[in-house]
Amino acid sequence: MKFPTLPLSFAISLALSGCTTPPAAQKFQPSDHETIVTAAGEKVLRGDYAGALIDLNRVIAANPQNASAYSWRAGIHLRKQNFDEALRDLDTSLGLRPSAGNLLTRAQIKSDRNDRDGALADIEAALKIDPNKSLAYKLRGAMRFSQADYSEAVRDFDEALRLVSGTDDHAGLDSALILLDRGRAKEMQTNYDGAIDDYTRAVEICPEKFRIVLGNTPQVRREQALLLKQGKNATPASMPYMHEVYTKVLKSKPTDWSAWQQRGKIKVRAGDMRGGLDDYANALKYAPADTSLYQDIGIAHQILGELQEALNAYDKHIASAREEPVYGRIFRALLLEQMGRSTVRHEIAGRVSSWQGTWEKSLGHFLIGSMPSDELLQLAAVGQQSRLKECEALYYIGIRHLLDGDKVAAKTAFERCVKMTDARVSERLLARAALVNLGSTETTSLP
Repeated sequence: MKFPTLPLSFAISLALSGCTTPPAAQKFQPSDHETIVTAAGEKVLRGDYAGALIDLNRVIAANPQNASAYSWRAGIHLRKQNFDEALRDLDTSLGLRPSAGNLLTRAQIKSDRNDRDGALADIEAALKIDPNKSLAYKLRGAMRFSQADYSEAVRDFDEALRLVSGTDDHAGLDSALILLDRGRAKEMQTNYDGAIDDYTRAVEICPEKFRIVLGNTPQVRREQALLLKQGKNATPASMPYMHEVYTKVLKSKPTDWSAWQQRGKIKVRAGDMRGGLDDYANALKYAPADTSLYQDIGIAHQILGELQEALNAYDKHIASAREEPVYGRIFRALLLEQMGRSTVRHEIAGRVSSWQGTWEKSLGHFLIGSMPSDELLQLAAVGQQSRLKECEALYYIGIRHLLDGDKVAAKTAFERCVKMTDARVSERLLARAALVNLGSTETTSLP
């Protein structure tokens, strides 16, 4: 189960802003095809992707020069995380009619695949079409941040903030997200006062209805910056100081369920399963509808060897999830096979083809036996978050070996996963617990 590593606005801007300009905002010659495309765009905005896809495919079959149809279809592929198909449609649409919005969407995908040069070229091309595009500077700033060019990142975030258009709630959210990214860049420059100011402003200007998007991120980052200013190591990998950060947040706002959850995760990572479960219980008091908590609870119980309690938690996570809980189903299926009650193939074989994420589908195919382990590891090495995906892959390879009775091969895979100390994923914790159960002594010195 992965966690984003890029600045916050870069990680979620696609989800918030979409990938295309709605057809209603573009000028077309009246035609039946354009009427269908407009109707398909409305279906996309309503979430009727299947219906929209049927309409768009009809238009493209009849008129393969319709750039707008490809653009909307790319948006559907993106929402379903079918990035290869999205890229193909974006390439076609841009070949027919260049647009700044589609160039920036393609830049995000290229950057996620470590094609930095291609992403930067698309951003520069977008700025030539629309030099006042705030998103272009925000994305370029995020790229420069990821390359440790913090001075240039700050300059780009300055320009992005200046160019945020409108005075509505979405503009307020955009500004708050840019401030969070700029604060992080200033923090990396050791400009802690500037970072603290940006984090504080982000809270002040973000509209109330969008506070859930930011969560407690501004407060957490502000506390981190204050600790860094004191010379303390408050990076995400530094558990003692991050525990202090979330404790301070909870003192000022004891109903902050996310802070309870994050502090619980820190305790679990540090080996304090009971303390983590206590914090998760407090989180549930204030966010009973947050199903991700049940998955965290299940993992903690599983590490403790309390398999029935873990299974109960995974069941609650799956039953209350609004979208298909891929990792929850995987954890549950593996646990059922470990308990001798079912098999992974029986539990997930009929679901894998409907999973939207390319990486998640690959995990599913491996676990049901339709993909070899070396191919899974090759796929893990592609794109951003490759370290996290490799750690996940090694855990699932290890657990597959274990279920097949090959403890030696399982131990080797688990050890490789556990030694990846920069991979903050649940699978690493489960791999460590599996090594303990196998009698390994090599985990005692690992963080």
